[in-house]
Amino acid sequence: MKYYLLLLSVFVSSVGIAQKQPPTEQEARDYFDKNKEITSSFTYYEDDGEIFKMYSLKKPGDIIINGHDLHKVIGSSHEVIYNCSMIFFDNRKQPEAEIESAQKTILANYESGFTFQELAERYSDPVHFTNEAEINTEDMPDCPLKSGLEQHKPKEMFLVKASEYISYLIILNDFPAKRNGVKVQHAVYE
Repeated sequence: MKYYLLLLSVFVSSVGIAQKQPPTEQEARDYFDKNKEITSSFTYYEDDGEIFKMYSLKKPGDIIINGHDLHKVIGSSHEVIYNCSMIFFDNRKQPEAEIESAQKTILANYESGFTFQELAERYSDPVHFTNEAEINTEDMPDCPLKSGLEQHKPKEMFLVKASEYISYLIILNDFPAKRNGVKVQHAVYE
């Protein structure tokens, strides 16, 4: 009797799976159009290997269906990535005069030969020190951080007041890198 119940449950579940066929290309296209709030977007880069190659051969708007996983190619991406190190200042926790004094001291010490690492260890809370960060400015609105990154050269240290609450001392570690990618929208068809 147990074996009959097992066979019956396998049959019922396989019928249920068979009824949920993957969508056609048009159904997938309609699904993307009607369900924008539940889709997610990814950018695949050249260093992502085969997956980048697969999507880069497609045209914007092409649909890829893998079972119930749907992918729609949005288009290519040409990004500029800035590699930098930062010391963060929270203007709410320290008086502005104290922050300005620390920043001037840090800049003077850096120009006299101290490394950024030494200065960061000395002047910043370890939680607010970033030894290396990659900042992508492609989708970044015009702001002091973006213009600061675009206007400075490697090994230059500069100050960015991001808002009335936050400012950074930043040093570019290297020349900006250009990176090609393919933007892809993803959804799970239900």
